[in-house]
Amino acid sequence: MTQHQCTIAGCDAPAEASGLCERHFTRALVYGQLRLPRRQAVPAPVKQQ
Repeated sequence: MTQHQCTIAGCDAPAEASGLCERHFTRALVYGQLRLPRRQAVPAPVKQQ
């Protein structure tokens, strides 16, 4: 039997279910998506002189 890799680009982990590794499959189940949105950086307050 051949070992398949995760179908997510850049992930070399072995596929567990639905072509995804355990990490990506769990993320899809918990969050409903594979990539989490990055947090928006809050701009630092501008000091007025």
